[in-house]
Amino acid sequence: MFQFVFCGLLATFFAYISQFKGKKHFLVLSLAVIAYIMGLQDGAAIDFSGYVKTFKDIMNGTRDAGFLNFEERHTGGVIEIGWYTLNKVLGSIINSYHFVSFVASIFICCVIYKILKKVDSKWYWIAILYFYFINMQFCMSGTRQTIAMMCFILVVLFIIEKKWKKMLFFAVLGTTFHNSFIIILCTTPIMLIPDKIIEKHINKIIAIAALIYIVVLLQSENIRQLLIVNFMSVLEENASDYDHYLEGMYVKTTFLNTIFRLLNFVFILMAFYYAKAKERKIIFLFLISTYVTAVVGESSDLARINNYYTIFSIPAMCIIPSVIKNKAIRTAFILMTIVYIVKISIDNTDHFLYKNYNDFHTIIF
Repeated sequence: MFQFVFCGLLATFFAYISQFKGKKHFLVLSLAVIAYIMGLQDGAAIDFSGYVKTFKDIMNGTRDAGFLNFEERHTGGVIEIGWYTLNKVLGSIINSYHFVSFVASIFICCVIYKILKKVDSKWYWIAILYFYFINMQFCMSGTRQTIAMMCFILVVLFIIEKKWKKMLFFAVLGTTFHNSFIIILCTTPIMLIPDKIIEKHINKIIAIAALIYIVVLLQSENIRQLLIVNFMSVLEENASDYDHYLEGMYVKTTFLNTIFRLLNFVFILMAFYYAKAKERKIIFLFLISTYVTAVVGESSDLARINNYYTIFSIPAMCIIPSVIKNKAIRTAFILMTIVYIVKISIDNTDHFLYKNYNDFHTIIF
């Protein structure tokens, strides 16, 4: 655990230094630390052993590639063609899954670098701190989905920049790594809503968003049960294979948890109101994640579906304090975020998904 926490604080420190003139390269150092921890972990993530087995099956020729073939993917006969190709090509160079893991981590960090360059460098440190201790542990376990998540970030960025060919390329690439990417792509038309329309109706949007959130909070238990029933009924005869997604589905509804989520929602809503057009689109995706989090929580297996949106916390952590000009409110957001990170990190030490982090080490030391 010492190495994991130390490297997280070191990456945060490097990100903090990078805001100063002549120190931009420290952001690269920060992400290098992250790539080291993610890519060269010695099986700390719960799904890591499964990825090692898949790698060996691919290299031995007992696992084939498929594209959008949900039934065969379910039976374990094939793996998405993007992940298959990455393993096959890199495995032919160095026959070790750690090489695949490390290259995947470099790609993830490159996308993080790209999106951070779009926001205020003064707040890189809080973005890195939040990603490392909140988002990254899922990324270390669900590497294949994380690559798809990074493709989604690039799709959103290229929609904002109106670079349609690049957008299409990463839209296709994402589907080759994780079938769930197709569902997420269905939300991208929201990004095409003209900025002028949003600006014109911003007060109404804020009011409706707040009202919906209150309803979600009050009805979270009922919504959660409805999701579980529908989730299992859709899977039908394959439902038993997905029981693990429902483990840990109990979501703490203590007063403190409710306050954290409510305040976080308020800060995001404020940022949505004050942000510029391009930043507002990014904040909007992070705003979506707050509704899902209110229902399924942060650490349940079912919450991984929400990770396509929660990953936008990376730029959002920079945008929120940069657009909130009131110093007291901005300080309150920073302090609350740090307390939240500490609380979630402590809670995760007792969660079965993160138990291996108590004895964390990499293949180097």
